[in-house]
Amino acid sequence: MRVFHSNKTESLADALAEILSHKISGDPFNKETIIVQSKGMERWLTHRLAEKWGVCTQVEFLHPNAYILKLYHALCSENKRKKAYDNSFLTFKLLALLPKLIQKKEFAPLLSYLEAGEQAEENEKAIKQYRLCCQIADLFNRYTVFRPDFIESWEEDTTKWEDKLPKELVYNQKWQKELWRELHKTEPRVHYGMIVQKLLARFKKEQCLSEVSSRISLFGLAAIPPMHLEFFSALSEKAEVNLFLLSPSEEYWGDILSEKEIARFMRRKEVRKRNLTEEGLHLEVGNALLASWGNVGRERIYLLEEYENETFTYYSDPLNTPKEKKNLLLLLQSQILSLREEEQENETKKYLVNKEDESLLIHQCHNRMREMEALYDYLLARFDEDASLEPKDILVMLPDIAEWSPYIRALFSDQENGDMRNKRIPFRIADTPDFETDQLIKAFTMLLSLSTNRFSLTDVFELFSHPLIHPAFQVDEDELPFMKET
Repeated sequence: MRVFHSNKTESLADALAEILSHKISGDPFNKETIIVQSKGMERWLTHRLAEKWGVCTQVEFLHPNAYILKLYHALCSENKRKKAYDNSFLTFKLLALLPKLIQKKEFAPLLSYLEAGEQAEENEKAIKQYRLCCQIADLFNRYTVFRPDFIESWEEDTTKWEDKLPKELVYNQKWQKELWRELHKTEPRVHYGMIVQKLLARFKKEQCLSEVSSRISLFGLAAIPPMHLEFFSALSEKAEVNLFLLSPSEEYWGDILSEKEIARFMRRKEVRKRNLTEEGLHLEVGNALLASWGNVGRERIYLLEEYENETFTYYSDPLNTPKEKKNLLLLLQSQILSLREEEQENETKKYLVNKEDESLLIHQCHNRMREMEALYDYLLARFDEDASLEPKDILVMLPDIAEWSPYIRALFSDQENGDMRNKRIPFRIADTPDFETDQLIKAFTMLLSLSTNRFSLTDVFELFSHPLIHPAFQVDEDELPFMKET
């Protein structure tokens, strides 16, 4: 597996474009496979490749789990292939199971949550229960990717992990284990952990697999679960696998610790008993900002060290980039790149922030709507200052896009009306979650539309074929074509 590191996403994209420009397959119609973690990254990378090539085509973007599932379907024959758990199926299956189990003592935390608050109407209780099942379904799917060992121990009815977990986590795992076992007993399907193990076994048996893409590129994955890394490392023996990772520092930073982590480590009994010191243990902060915020990146470094990789680096110091004025943000990026901080004992080396330096700003707002208003005003000011700045050059990142989406639409969409029309800022909201919710809305819209049309057989069958409707009538997806013919 080839691993490409850079502190700039643009450099990684240019390296990817260079690699993809050299075809390794004889068939010009074969698509390139690029694995990304979000729709936002997919759109940005599509535009970047289009700028390099003139057009971006014959490229298939997939989520890591989607690619694994696609390969599972391609390699396993239909009669041997089991259906996989997904959020949509899990949500509605849990809705059916939870009322039967909720009175058990293990489910006391869930019962307490559902009964909390004032007396609510039945439909409000149902909505609350549905949202809870959505959260549990997402949690179970995350377990299958990040902690398949939990799922395995639940299915084997063992407690091998309980001694290593905090008491509150063990308490919550009791109802999770009971719910998963009941789910697996009533509807035995495969999860991503099982699928990966099946594929790894297949990789060991066969030297050549025609179903595997000749080249797979993984781009901009912020967090890589151990299961995914094991899978793509094994896949690299069958195909060319390129991993493009954004790394803020060109130095090794897998062993740096924040000041809090160092203090916590030094309070350990065994450390105090042996009178060990920070210097003796070689505990270093490196760069305080990276040490505090780089936990996910450090875990990724540990995981990559377990595999043999061919490494390529494309680092560049922001302060050495031409046409860039020195500012606070570039200085911070440069310090993180070289894993250093300005010498505190030498006052002359401290950076004096210019009053006109707006490279790093902190806005304190009292609610989310005010945050969006401050953002809107700031963007208008930037457009007025820089005529070359375009909306496509701006990326707004949020911790949970779903919580801010109503405020974004309320403010930015409303500017189309009245005298603010000429100041409207085009926008697109990416990575909106809850695919199953979108499907539910689509099914409900289709149901409503029946009342305004001719109620034809085609319309009714289209509604019945919806993935959230036909399973309720115990009709399998494979049976739908036969129903249509009859």
